[in-house]
Amino acid sequence: MISGRVQASLAYMESEMPRGGPVSPSFYNVEGDRNVLGALIRQLNMAEQEIVVDMWREEASLLRSELEQAELRGVRLLWAFDGGNTAPATYPVWPPLGRDSKRTDGRKFSFVIDRSWCMLGMRFEDGSAQAVVTEHPVLVDLLLNHFAQEMVLFELEQDMGAELEERYGERYSKINSKYVMHDPVDDGEEQAQ
Repeated sequence: MISGRVQASLAYMESEMPRGGPVSPSFYNVEGDRNVLGALIRQLNMAEQEIVVDMWREEASLLRSELEQAELRGVRLLWAFDGGNTAPATYPVWPPLGRDSKRTDGRKFSFVIDRSWCMLGMRFEDGSAQAVVTEHPVLVDLLLNHFAQEMVLFELEQDMGAELEERYGERYSKINSKYVMHDPVDDGEEQAQ
């Protein structure tokens, strides 16, 4: 009798429990220069079709061999570099909102590999690094869209830079400022000067 009730209870529990579906992609935090580079190198070595790179020249030099090997395997490389002798970007830069903001003095980087895996992080002058790794399609798409917009803006500015300045003049920089909240203290200091 007890055995029958236990069996019935178990059968009921099994029928009412939610069924597991596909596991949703997770976000992983990777800390430390060695760990970040190690995770990235492993994934670069597994790339089959495409690597989208947005980073500073200093960090790109650390991965030169792996990126060359990927290219030799037939992997398509799309690059965007900051640093070196390039001019600073003219598109919006988002200043931190609070005075107690986290550390922002590092060089940002992002990688999207085979449009399914991505790493977004920052490497600091002291050699420390931190990154988020995921296969979540929303972040993958966000990084790819950011890359595309950055490259389109860069090419437009290369092609039409003089015309943009001539046509818009001072308004050209004001267009960006519409979409970026500036630190009120900085604005006050600029107005005072």
